[in-house]
Amino acid sequence: MKVSAGKEPYRSDPKSHVVKLSGSWWSELSLGIAKETTEIEGESIWAKVRGSLLSLLDWLPLLGLLSVPHYYLVRKDPQSYFGDRDQWGFYNAIADQGAADEIFKVPCSPAADSVKHVQKKTLTAGKVVHLSIPSSFEPVNPDFTDRYWKHHAHRHIKSELWVHEGEPRPTFIVVHGYDTEIYGINRGLFSTRELYDMGCNICLIKLPFHRSKMKSFAETTHFFRHGPAYTNEVMAHAVHDCRTMISYMMDQQIASKVAIGGISLGSFVASLVVSAEKRLHAAVIIDPVYNLSDSLIEWPPVNKLIVKLLAQQGISFQQFRHAYACCNALTFEPVLASDRIMIIGSLYDRIAIPRYVKLLGEHWNQCLLVWKGYSHVGVPVSQPFWTEIKAHLTDTGFIEP
Repeated sequence: MKVSAGKEPYRSDPKSHVVKLSGSWWSELSLGIAKETTEIEGESIWAKVRGSLLSLLDWLPLLGLLSVPHYYLVRKDPQSYFGDRDQWGFYNAIADQGAADEIFKVPCSPAADSVKHVQKKTLTAGKVVHLSIPSSFEPVNPDFTDRYWKHHAHRHIKSELWVHEGEPRPTFIVVHGYDTEIYGINRGLFSTRELYDMGCNICLIKLPFHRSKMKSFAETTHFFRHGPAYTNEVMAHAVHDCRTMISYMMDQQIASKVAIGGISLGSFVASLVVSAEKRLHAAVIIDPVYNLSDSLIEWPPVNKLIVKLLAQQGISFQQFRHAYACCNALTFEPVLASDRIMIIGSLYDRIAIPRYVKLLGEHWNQCLLVWKGYSHVGVPVSQPFWTEIKAHLTDTGFIEP
């Protein structure tokens, strides 16, 4: 696959497995895509050396937070991962229909008196408020309800809101990455102060599967180590909570229109919101780790364990993909027009693998895709995405130039 820094021109590449899919991606997408290399064009030798060095930093979260813990826990108890196989058919049927509204149900608007507010500080012409809103989410699969709540006790939506005084404003929702739910990290990555100063309200939301304090080593990977059924449900929960926040902010005259931005795991969630939420005005998807089935087959060392266990269980890779299809944006058509979506990918990323990033851009009708010379965690400058975010939100009419 050939790519270069800057805007993706979507050139035809007959040697690449990355194409616009026309049917069921879990069976149509070539198994050879995992072996495809990324050929980076138009970069200087120094830029490639720097990018290669930055990519080494990706081993820290890959081995420390994702792959190694997953390897250890699944190897210790394979049934914790494949014990939900009796439920896969439920999610397969939804994926076969491509019916986003069957997995991402429309949430009820929260009652105003159920919302807890804590003002944290005063801003120029506004304030910062921490919110806690009861989540009305219930597992989509009624037969999986008890198993879901056994592993998951979060029934409140936590968020930080930067609100101007006066009339409703364009409101930008920020969805954090894996194990980076600290508000300060995401303020910097999305340049929220600059957006606020341009007249936007800001909502930084915490995903439901993140805890303020991890009680055990097992919790570092709990959102996907319990198997595909659990992951499908927990992503449905995350989308539900994001949509609940949208309803709340519109009902309370906080938001005049809404855009969403996510990075890493947050863009996994945001990509699914793009598949379900018609009230979105624009979306910024950064380094999306959305194709979990294929990523697990590529992330060392857990990839070798998963391949071995699939063979032992008599599960084909297509069946494995199919089981995760309900939480993959490739399964659904976006409800947001392609000219309102921007993907930012990192050329040297080992976690949000470039070939899958480009595949998502193809699926979203060749939406704006911008490549940066970074890796997943190797971002060598402050405000790394501000120029692209500002331009996209201006071009879509979300903010005034």
